[in-house]
Amino acid sequence: MYFEEYIDYTILKPFCKQEEILAAYQTFIEREYKGFCFPSCYLPLIRKEMGYSSGYKTLITVVGFPFGYQSIMEKVQSILSFRDFPPDEIDFVINLSAAKSGDWKYLNEELYSIHQARNEIYSFYSPSQNKRPILLKAIIESPHWDDLTLESICELCVENGIDFIKTSTGFLEDGISLETKLYSIIKIREFTFGSNIQIKVSGGIRDRETAMKAIEIGVARIGTSSPL
Repeated sequence: MYFEEYIDYTILKPFCKQEEILAAYQTFIEREYKGFCFPSCYLPLIRKEMGYSSGYKTLITVVGFPFGYQSIMEKVQSILSFRDFPPDEIDFVINLSAAKSGDWKYLNEELYSIHQARNEIYSFYSPSQNKRPILLKAIIESPHWDDLTLESICELCVENGIDFIKTSTGFLEDGISLETKLYSIIKIREFTFGSNIQIKVSGGIRDRETAMKAIEIGVARIGTSSPL
């Protein structure tokens, strides 16, 4: 693949203006990146900007961002609200508190419910519309977990049909070294071996050299707000 096909160009700053969203979208188009990740409130605007037809362009939004505290029902309702202006992919933050507490029953229910909500949106479309299901990326803050906890999270993602595991939101990067992040990617690969799940790295990827290191150890996507 070309380098640009790994990149999910991202704008998720708390105080971004509408004109910044549109400027970032233009950068995404001009550089021919794989995906454009932005706040869900701008889905109608960006769909209109691209003429309601994504073509090769992949629109991505977030749910439960950035700390995953929302209830299962809140996350499900957020996903179902995308029916009229659906993204191509959803990056959602798992309930980090449940994972920290070892409440695997809750986390399993959350992942299952999110997967079902995605399927419910897909069921609204007729075969003639040639729609593919929205891809789901679980954001798990992988550098913060010990190996045993990370393995449990990965297993639940695989069991519940999640398409990608995403390392980070980018909001909890203090004290996290590049080596720690790359190690967590290696462990995700180990814990999901034999499945179809893919990996997206995000947070702190600001240059091509760092991005290439991540690609070399097996990531399929790179989330970044820096034009690489």
